[in-house]
Amino acid sequence: MRKLAQGLRYIWPDPRLRLPGASAISQRRKQLGVKPLRRLFERVCQPRASKETPGAFAFGLRLMAIDSTVEKVADTFANALTFGTPSNQHGSAAYPQVRGIYLLECATHLIVDALFRPYRPHELQGAFGLLRSIRPGMLVLLDRGFHSARLIQVIRALRAHVLGRLASNVVPRYLRQLADGSYLAYLYPEDDTGKQVGKPRLLRIIEYTITDPQRPGHGEVHRLVTTLLNPRTVGAMDLILCYHERWEIETAIDDIDTHKRLCDYTLRSQTPDEVEQELYGILLGYYAVRALMLQAAEPVGLDSDRLSFTHAITLVTDATHEFQSLMPRMNS
Repeated sequence: MRKLAQGLRYIWPDPRLRLPGASAISQRRKQLGVKPLRRLFERVCQPRASKETPGAFAFGLRLMAIDSTVEKVADTFANALTFGTPSNQHGSAAYPQVRGIYLLECATHLIVDALFRPYRPHELQGAFGLLRSIRPGMLVLLDRGFHSARLIQVIRALRAHVLGRLASNVVPRYLRQLADGSYLAYLYPEDDTGKQVGKPRLLRIIEYTITDPQRPGHGEVHRLVTTLLNPRTVGAMDLILCYHERWEIETAIDDIDTHKRLCDYTLRSQTPDEVEQELYGILLGYYAVRALMLQAAEPVGLDSDRLSFTHAITLVTDATHEFQSLMPRMNS
């Protein structure tokens, strides 16, 4: 806080002004609530990649990804009641956990929508809430934890496409082989109990194995499912290579977990609303840094992946008080 306010001394040099204490900040946070940060996130955090942004589009579609992560929160009765606490045969974990489900623009690592839910329900349930941000012309990459014929059906109805990994327990109804080795098959939507409901969806399945023994999943049969049905337009190998862009959202989550101290750092907020407020604040900060990285990379045609997120954090932190000290001169 002292470093953050250092530049403000140039604007308000009155020595009687003192830095607020922790209790004052906590009180103001309660007065602010979560709604302003949620609205700010919804208004500001939008896809920013252009046609010229390296890796932003594949097959003419904007690459997006959905994934989730869990974060430890303060061990209070309210947090435990709302978010739940993981447990196993040895007992309960030390802290409750909140599940964050994110929609990300792959090329820029910008998180453009988020939901925060209890730890326990399956992550797939939260994915439906992110459909509000799916736009025509997107290709949504899904991990196998988000496999759902019903989810695919809704995304396709929004005039977007899907490329996801098929869970091993899913048995599609084979239709016919395609020229590139992939095949067409039917998948049935399921209700919450796993019962097949509604009409089957025609999809394309690509099966492949990883031959490099140094890579995760070596020797396993991997199955991808997609709504891009024509092998003449999009080949199986192109889809396999494209799917690995889904790791961009894993990288983004790792950026937040590692450099924002979320992975091994318990969120301090004592109530569910404050937890959500804190998470939106972190996502807004992350978006701001990533947007600056994109702004720096675009003029020289550089992929923003080539820039160091850690270095960007350091530059922004060091420059914050300098920006503040420039404000009086800029306004004079």
